[in-house]
Amino acid sequence: MAHLIGVIDKHADIGSILTTSQYETNTWLNHFEDQTIVEALLNRIVHRAHIFNLEGDSIKKEGKKSQLRHN
Repeated sequence: MAHLIGVIDKHADIGSILTTSQYETNTWLNHFEDQTIVEALLNRIVHRAHIFNLEGDSIKKEGKKSQLRHN
């Protein structure tokens, strides 16, 4: 986790970082053991972020449904 913070610190000011997650950022704290590190990570990611929340079924789920129909 500390390595990820280092990468974000190094690159956040010189370019873009694209982060994807199946979890909303307000639930990230529930998925990691070290709350302090996760808070630091979130602060760095969300500071200048443009957040897009996508809704609906995932493409993976749609692909599996399609495979089931063809079998």
